[in-house]
Amino acid sequence: MVRRFLLNALLFGLGFALIAGLAVVAAGLRGRVSPMLDLANLVIVPAAALAGLAALALMLRTRGWWRKAPLAAAIGLCVFAAWPPRDAPDQCRAGGPDLRIAWINVGDRGDPAAIAAWLLREDPAIVGFGEVDMRQRELRATMAQHYPHLQSCQQHERCSTLIYARSEPEQSAGLARGDAENRRALSGARMQFALAGDVPLEVVALHLSHPWPDTAKQNDELLAASLAIEHPQDAVVIGDFNLTRRMHKLRRFAEGTGLVAASADRPTWPLEYDGRDTPALIQIDHLLVGRNWAVRDMRTSDDLGSDHRGFVADLCRRG
Repeated sequence: MVRRFLLNALLFGLGFALIAGLAVVAAGLRGRVSPMLDLANLVIVPAAALAGLAALALMLRTRGWWRKAPLAAAIGLCVFAAWPPRDAPDQCRAGGPDLRIAWINVGDRGDPAAIAAWLLREDPAIVGFGEVDMRQRELRATMAQHYPHLQSCQQHERCSTLIYARSEPEQSAGLARGDAENRRALSGARMQFALAGDVPLEVVALHLSHPWPDTAKQNDELLAASLAIEHPQDAVVIGDFNLTRRMHKLRRFAEGTGLVAASADRPTWPLEYDGRDTPALIQIDHLLVGRNWAVRDMRTSDDLGSDHRGFVADLCRRG
């Protein structure tokens, strides 16, 4: 009797996981219809994985093709939903300039020594930060030593979204037009460079608000970001978007600016929840590039104390 009870409980749990996961998948696939449905695309990959595994387990216990067929269809739908968007070919120009760029949302938990060691090891030319507290003097001092050029999202550095660069930019500006730290303005910064051979580069770092409960706030921030990008064909945008690449809000931003989101499904968040360490499940930290730049490689960092993984990307100039 106990064995049967446990088996029934397991089957009930699998059935619940299947139904809940498929509900998220169905909502996400209809995300274009409304911002509320689009929120499902934040977790559509883990939801599809959970539902697919539940369907597979149930199919292995089920007899008769008429019972297996809908479970097989559910697995197919989950694979379709979780399949990563295709990355564009790099089409790098022979002899063209390369660029290594990094980003990390530091947060309250970030380990300054570990983050600095990671950056010194990777040796990017440009680094973007989100949620850098003014009290993190150790990290700021290390960055200032190796990256003498700094732009925050406000002119007087009282802002937690930063860009550090080794080379002097031709122009730089904070993009906040108000109190970015309390989410009353876009938290972002911009630098413009002329690389070797007068190759133009525009770097923008962003940290967007959460998509919930105010779904319109991100729309305003993305509009402000799109207006701030002066040369989208030469732009490289990095940051914590609090959106996944599957979300239509991010897709519309990319389409409207002519940018391409790079390397889907490299989970960056969360590494901590409710005081406990967790595996990263979704990618909300992104790199977007204009048509004159391409991504050779993109890799996430180890756990550096933050609840986000950072990333480093090697870019090249397109032919």
